Amino acid sequence: QGYTIDSGPDALSTGYKNYLALVNDLGLGASVVPSSTVAGVVRNGRVYDIDTQNALSMITTGALSWRAKFKFLLGYLRIANIIKCIDNFALVESARLVSADTPAQQFSEKYFGREITDYLIDPLTRLVAGSGARQITPLSFLGGFKAWSMPLVNVLGGLDVVPKKIASQLNIIYNADVTQVHESKSGVDIVYCDGENE
Repeated sequence: QGYTIDSGPDALSTGYKNYLALVNDLGLGASVVPSSTVAGVVRNGRVYDIDTQNALSMITTGALSWRAKFKFLLGYLRIANIIKCIDNFALVESARLVSADTPAQQFSEKYFGREITDYLIDPLTRLVAGSGARQITPLSFLGGFKAWSMPLVNVLGGLDVVPKKIASQLNIIYNADVTQVHESKSGVDIVYCDGENE
């Protein structure tokens, strides 16, 4: 009835350039559509909708105090240059930008305060890293922050369309042990043993 319901296991932003290039290579580029810009923040048992692409929505939301919003803005301005330099798909190359000695939670509280950390940053880290801000490094958090500050998109039919399309193009041989994988300019060669021959 005109609604798109994502049947895939994750979400996608325009910051995922390599993934979107793969989608195009698979011939699915025309299936990429804008996603909702509204995010829900849960606080005191209530869901507050915030339109992430609408500054007024973020400023006027009742999900956060005015003090927290101001502290977030100041903190963001302090680390904007670091975020700009991070390549969220090559975090190792960005490791020199922040210390890995403190958890992301401590880093976030330093720049944004406890309220923003509890209600925005910790949920974000759970989405992008699968664990809370106490368990990841500031670099992982900042990479996720950069990727998710870009517009969200979706693939018509759900994100599981992509792995299904990849699988449909693979020659899958069951009960085989892969012994070697070689990457070349023309593709990937796999050496395997299926019990009868190699």
